[in-house]
Amino acid sequence: PALRSPNESGYVPAVLLNKHHDFYQKIYKRAAANGYAVEGMDILLWAFAVAEQNNTNEELEPIFEDIRSEISNNLRKLLRNVPDPEPSELTAEED
Repeated sequence: PALRSPNESGYVPAVLLNKHHDFYQKIYKRAAANGYAVEGMDILLWAFAVAEQNNTNEELEPIFEDIRSEISNNLRKLLRNVPDPEPSELTAEED
């Protein structure tokens, strides 16, 4: 989700990744061996988060929450048969 601090000035948008989600465990950790792949995913996730954060219509907040939930569920379904990475596929930092 997008993190925001509406009561503070000078904040920087950030993205919180769920390290227990199948996407992180099966895809993101594998991609850590290729810096460009992770950088690309980080940029894409950040762009989505900032788009959500730039939403100022409070009535749309539940819709963004539903979209995040739907994407998360779809990723879990798509990754159901993807095996967990082998230690050789991970960088030393990710072990």
